Amino acid sequence: MRKILFITVTFAGTIAIGLGIGCSQDEDRGFFDGSVVTVDIPERIEYLQGTEFVLNGLYTGYMAVYDTLAFFFSPKYKDYFFAVFNLQNHDYIRNFCIAGRGPDEFLLPTSIRQFYWDKDELKTILYDVHKKSLLICNISKVVRGEMHYIERNIPLIAKDSLTLFNMVFKLDKDAVMARAMEYLLDDNTSSPPQYLIKRFEEEEEDQYSFFKKSITKGIGSSFGMSPGFCFLSFDALKPSGDKLVSAMALLSQVNIIDISTKQKKGIRLKGTPTFKYLTEDTKPVLLYYTNVVTSDDFIYALWCNRKFDPTQGLVSFAGNIIHVFDWEGRFVRVLNLDHTVDQIVLDQKSKTLYAKIDADDTLFCYGKIE
Repeated sequence: MRKILFITVTFAGTIAIGLGIGCSQDEDRGFFDGSVVTVDIPERIEYLQGTEFVLNGLYTGYMAVYDTLAFFFSPKYKDYFFAVFNLQNHDYIRNFCIAGRGPDEFLLPTSIRQFYWDKDELKTILYDVHKKSLLICNISKVVRGEMHYIERNIPLIAKDSLTLFNMVFKLDKDAVMARAMEYLLDDNTSSPPQYLIKRFEEEEEDQYSFFKKSITKGIGSSFGMSPGFCFLSFDALKPSGDKLVSAMALLSQVNIIDISTKQKKGIRLKGTPTFKYLTEDTKPVLLYYTNVVTSDDFIYALWCNRKFDPTQGLVSFAGNIIHVFDWEGRFVRVLNLDHTVDQIVLDQKSKTLYAKIDADDTLFCYGKIE
């Protein structure tokens, strides 16, 4: 039986310490299925001040925003997975996605990764790990208080029938891109991350990966991290649906894939470790990118640049620096936040930036950034 690795992270100004830098471009090419370019930190730095705000009700976990709506996903909620609030008056609206085994209930859904409009209704797409199904959730119906807001239940099963997914993005009317959970090849090695594109009602699937091979007993193994830890990343789709970015936690590198051409590019900060660093059980372990959000023009990657301490849990994943790239891979500017945060959230409609501290669920609004 395939052993699935559940690597779950709930979101989570100086140059990074150089560790394992001496790797050649040939060694990079041995791991990465694309070109890698190195970039300097740009001169343009913007300092942002956030306004703290409080919502009226219980909210915790992973945050998503669309226009005047704020959503929070957490398995800690009792009997449901999501809560939605009104950002204008800060009032609680309702909870949704009831926990259970019924046809419109969830056992373990993914968090909200995108919103889209369909016939004047706001919707999102979720994946239930245990049911191996996609569920189209009508957010407009949720906000109106309707009980039947799950509009479609679509099986999402890979050809091998064993693969599970921890992230899904809707590409068009009949296709999704899903990130497969890493699984153990043996006790010391996990599969590299894979992305599948599947069309509804069709057996054919396209596979994508940024990496050419697995890593055995890599970084973090001496303090008990799973083999998949070295591939830890935070992914986001370009709203137009034609590109995906993957921000790596253990390299100061963001990877961009053009979905139609399958061309891949890695953009790495100069003076920071290369892929060889991931193959060695080096101490200390540094965390680099720990969250990423996108617009059609830019990629916003939260840069942590601190030592990873497994005894501190998710506290290690916080940061106050955001690296801004365009979709061609140019490093265009740096945003310096006045608070150290765990999550950054971008409203696709207004281009307003929000942030969250997970330890006490403190929320900030940083205003429009585009």
